[in-house]
Amino acid sequence: MLRGFNPSTFPLLWTPVAVALGSNLGDSLGILRAAIATLAEDPGIQIQRQSHWYQTVAVGPPQPDYLNGCVQFLTYYQPEPLLMRLLRIEKQWGRKRQERWGPRILDLDLLLYGRL
Repeated sequence: MLRGFNPSTFPLLWTPVAVALGSNLGDSLGILRAAIATLAEDPGIQIQRQSHWYQTVAVGPPQPDYLNGCVQFLTYYQPEPLLMRLLRIEKQWGRKRQERWGPRILDLDLLLYGRL
């Protein structure tokens, strides 16, 4: 967040967002925590709250269980630039989209953008 900037000063510019996080390769907990830290460092994002972590059985080809969670935040990004930001973070962690429902080191899904 920008130093000395309070998003409540400009409430119409900030939109509430929910993003699901998942990982089933590597140090999943460390990767998910690092992804949230990366989001929190962005001046256009203000983290509000985070869910607990949940282990879930993977759907699709045989693979390890997933570690999943959700983070809620405010952003001044429009939906498409925010989605591009999430995809860049996935790519930073080596995410490759090769197999539908395949294992992944990091998955960030935009669940909710304002009322959308």
